[in-house]
Amino acid sequence: MPYWSDYGKERTVEAGTLVRGMFACVLPGVISFLCGFYCVLHAWLNAWSEMLKFGDRLFYEVPHKYS
Repeated sequence: MPYWSDYGKERTVEAGTLVRGMFACVLPGVISFLCGFYCVLHAWLNAWSEMLKFGDRLFYEVPHKYS
């Protein structure tokens, strides 16, 4: 990781270098956040709801015919 290879060494930090470093870390952070969001709130909770017989597909099932 080129942005963290010089971590801890004293040097002057310029504004452009700081901004480039922040933008280089934004994309991996957003991808990690979206993957975590999908894994926890979609896959994990949907798996538990299916195991507990409270899945989404049961919500849309028509239980009775009234005619």
